[in-house]
Amino acid sequence: MKAGGIRYDMQDLSHMFTVLIAECGRAGHVKMGLRLFNDMKKRSCFVQPSVYTSLFNAIANSIGDREENLESLEKIKRNMRSEERRVGKECRSRW
Repeated sequence: MKAGGIRYDMQDLSHMFTVLIAECGRAGHVKMGLRLFNDMKKRSCFVQPSVYTSLFNAIANSIGDREENLESLEKIKRNMRSEERRVGKECRSRW
């Protein structure tokens, strides 16, 4: 891919998203972390397990609305489970 004269591949893009989401986690920016996470999935980037940890950290460090943060936590957990099932099916189909 090429953006603004800079060439990058999917691995670079995935790494960039991972770093940005980690920083959101440290700062407690739940909404921004989730926006980046959703954008990452739309672009078919590989989601490292550390991304989920960063999102959990964002919720833990957030001073925002507690109910909204709990809803975000449930969404992340559901996403992890669906991703786990998808990866499990891919692995079984290879064998």
